[in-house]
Amino acid sequence: MDIGQSNFIFDRLDEGIPEDYFSRFLVHFVDEFYSTLGIEENDGNRGRPNFPVREMFKLIIYAYSCGVTSPKVIENQAMFHKIYIYVSSGIKPFERTIRRFITEYGYLFNNLLGNTLIFAGEVGITDFKHISVDGSFKKANNSKFNVIHKKDIQKLIGHYNGFELDVKKIKKLPCPARKIIDRGDMSDEDKLDLLFELETQITMSGQNTVPVNDVEARWMQNKEKNSQISYNVQTAVDTVSKLICAVKVSQNPTDHYELPEIVENAIINMKEFPDYVSADTGYHNEVSFEYLKQNNIEGLIPDRKQTRENTNNLSENPYHKDNFEYNAEKDMFICPNNQELEFKYEYRYSSSHENHPDKIERKYMN
Repeated sequence: MDIGQSNFIFDRLDEGIPEDYFSRFLVHFVDEFYSTLGIEENDGNRGRPNFPVREMFKLIIYAYSCGVTSPKVIENQAMFHKIYIYVSSGIKPFERTIRRFITEYGYLFNNLLGNTLIFAGEVGITDFKHISVDGSFKKANNSKFNVIHKKDIQKLIGHYNGFELDVKKIKKLPCPARKIIDRGDMSDEDKLDLLFELETQITMSGQNTVPVNDVEARWMQNKEKNSQISYNVQTAVDTVSKLICAVKVSQNPTDHYELPEIVENAIINMKEFPDYVSADTGYHNEVSFEYLKQNNIEGLIPDRKQTRENTNNLSENPYHKDNFEYNAEKDMFICPNNQELEFKYEYRYSSSHENHPDKIERKYMN
């Protein structure tokens, strides 16, 4: 495809498009990294040739970057909108073709867009020496009232295993549990499979209830200190270019054990080890520090005392931990009465969760 050819029109396809416009960058970027996808196109020797895959990628990526996701709207834009015509080199796919293309090649979009990090390094936008990690809660598609308790799950499992509940006991069940019994679109065997899945999620989470619609979501406390059923979305961002280097969706209701995996994902995508990793107090623990030490990465993570100092929220209790000074060289705390509390013992508590490390408790005393 030659986007500069006349193509039976009176001007070039890129006529009037500013040199620094995003569409020009998109065309250049896809042209440079398209070969990394390893796609074999129909050359026309067998049946009717398909629309050029490279141009279809350009068209759909540009449309999505503009917030246009409807195949019908993309079809119309490719026919009449000058910039859409430019990025797609004038091809005019139908809605059906666009939909089929997204289904067939959708798995490659992440691979192609992942090259933005490589491209950023090549052109000197950043060196990926400092990344920042943070988590945010994304509300799940499940009402906080549409949850089922562990005891009710066990009652229903017994009900479908032969120990049937009478009508009075069924009426006393909470609404979400009764809805499972009343579902006419599921066989008893399917209901039992669902109940076993709910029971598994209860065991994994350690929580007392599990959402019925979104069984993998968890109760989490948002910034307003309200509990809601959510996912924990972890992101790693380059501090210079602001490019997102990695994204991970977690079930853990806190950020305590998330840093190693999200940083590891960022390293894989960046093809570089950062010199520094910044994170907030939620990541301040031995798990994070051990990982950073093993990979020779400097961690910039405040402890709870530093966070409270920054917000002028230190405890007024003179014997609160905030008022004890820590001596890193001697590994000891100094209390407000200038008494030295040396490290004596370390206790390790085995974790029941396969993705959580053992809890470590260190005792200081004199």
